[in-house]
Amino acid sequence: MLFCADPGRGRIPPGSHGIERRGKEEGILDKATGATSKRDRRLDLFRGLALIFIFVDHIPGNPLEWFTIRNYGLSDATEIFVFISGYSAARAYGMASDQDFLFTSARILRHCWQLYVAHILLFVIFATHAASVVSNFNTPMFAEEMNVTRFLRDPEATLIQVLLLRFRPVNMDVLPLYIVLLLAFPLILPALKRWPWPTLALSVALYLLFALIVILAWTFPSLGWLIPRQLGLWIHPIDKTALDPLRPIHFLCVGYAAARLIKPESRITQLLPLRPLVACERHSLEIFCLGTILSLLARFLVKQSGNDFLFHFVVAAVGITIMFGVASYLDWYQRREKAFTKARTGGTPCPTVCVCWLGPPW
Repeated sequence: MLFCADPGRGRIPPGSHGIERRGKEEGILDKATGATSKRDRRLDLFRGLALIFIFVDHIPGNPLEWFTIRNYGLSDATEIFVFISGYSAARAYGMASDQDFLFTSARILRHCWQLYVAHILLFVIFATHAASVVSNFNTPMFAEEMNVTRFLRDPEATLIQVLLLRFRPVNMDVLPLYIVLLLAFPLILPALKRWPWPTLALSVALYLLFALIVILAWTFPSLGWLIPRQLGLWIHPIDKTALDPLRPIHFLCVGYAAARLIKPESRITQLLPLRPLVACERHSLEIFCLGTILSLLARFLVKQSGNDFLFHFVVAAVGITIMFGVASYLDWYQRREKAFTKARTGGTPCPTVCVCWLGPPW
């Protein structure tokens, strides 16, 4: 939404100012349109919790992983993170597309670019760490475990695959998945807004159909022609990056139970012990990238320590503390930046000034 100051009166027009004021009163001002919507605070809590779960699950043999949902069902925190991110994007971009579909699509592409840059930066850090460990500690098995052996043997060809999102080391498949889904979003957004339930039903049907084809092709080799060979190699075996229907079914059941147990009007997100989780959600991309890097370092440390239960616990606890600390710092910086900007403008926008929010919805 584009807010333009009134040149004659040196302030935002009364109508737009009312929208902004009501948005603050309700606790959320839609960044894409300037319109208000009642945000479900449970989403903030669960996505922040998913970020912590993802970090913990990426450290093998960590005692804290017994507190994540991965060990009690078929899905894990990745489904939570991707679902809530997609739901948030649908709400933000869906409302914005009513006013300007072309600009909303451009914003989606800009957000995809931000995620793409973050993924490439993560890979550079990931590959640098893996190469350093292999060369300095003479641990070639570490490269195989982290799935970077191919990169170390042929970096030039592998880098091209990285840029195409086709080569993904261990624990680096979440962002490419979300990028691909978000790129497809502008294509299905018009149908989703005009025919929501038929579009959703068609999506589910296509998912189940393709999953059935994949399973049949693996079970009966004579049916391998049903899917392209490269595609079959890309998604094999069935796991969270593939198409096992039991994973989303389990996630939907868990999500339904959580929605019934914690009502939208619940004040659980305001509890002091849970505020760090909500802070992580407010800076989810930064915290996700930080968690990925920390889990990589933690994975190496726990491998070197052997079966030291206490050391494993301390490493995971320190990582979570760092994530909470960085999220709190980003919150503090954001508040100070807003206060500084307000102080410079004297608390009211200057005449003829236009303010356009282009940030991502998560």
